[in-house]
Amino acid sequence: MIQGCREGDAEAWRALVAQYTPVLAGVAKAYSSDPGRIAGAWRGVLGSLAGHDFAALKEVEAQSDREFFSVLRASLLEQFTAGPEDLTSPDGLDTITVLEDLSRLMRESPLVHQNMMFLHLTGYSDPDIELILRISPAVAQRSVERLNAAFWADFRRSMEAAHWQAAWLRMNRRMRRSKTPDCVPIRPLIRILDGQFGWYEKDPIERHLGACLHCLEAWVGLQEITHWMQRGTPLTPAQVDELLSGLPVKAKSQGRFSLLKRAFR
Repeated sequence: MIQGCREGDAEAWRALVAQYTPVLAGVAKAYSSDPGRIAGAWRGVLGSLAGHDFAALKEVEAQSDREFFSVLRASLLEQFTAGPEDLTSPDGLDTITVLEDLSRLMRESPLVHQNMMFLHLTGYSDPDIELILRISPAVAQRSVERLNAAFWADFRRSMEAAHWQAAWLRMNRRMRRSKTPDCVPIRPLIRILDGQFGWYEKDPIERHLGACLHCLEAWVGLQEITHWMQRGTPLTPAQVDELLSGLPVKAKSQGRFSLLKRAFR
């Protein structure tokens, strides 16, 4: 499918749009309450992949579905914050100071609480977090209490929801751009999520996650993706056509992508 998209094949692009849009739409709703903005951001992602003779898509080295989803999720969130970086929100929230406070709080918390704090700050409800992380309500409640006491009350509650979403997106952008040579690639994170690492292999990675907001953001994003892969709402053919309109795609040659056609029929 990806190779076909790199060649501009319309059927491959139809498959990509049908497969990936429902998942990224689910993720996006947690970061923006504006449907028009979500649709525009996703169109921006598709346009950036298709632009300049599909140059950006040709550079993607993802070897699995969730790797590619992670690339698309990061691109989608970048679309939400396109433009010059602004370190303060409309209410004067200093992003750098808040990130420093958040980093200290994360280092003092168990990894499961860190995951829940991230999802709460994103805007997910308690029931959603329990589903995403597959945890009990009691465990979720303990993390909420800690967040309320140490961070939430001072920052999130002092702002309107729309302002907080904008500030959190800017904070996410700084986290994604704070990668260091010690950061963990996405593939080991996928293996840990799938239970393919023993404790002696995953323990140093989990320690790093607890001290690195960049990797913690990627780890939480991976769990978001896994959740929405199971719950995304399929698109109608008309919705797929609408998203394909304007992209530089062409009809496939006779006989190409027959397996793909059967898979998505």
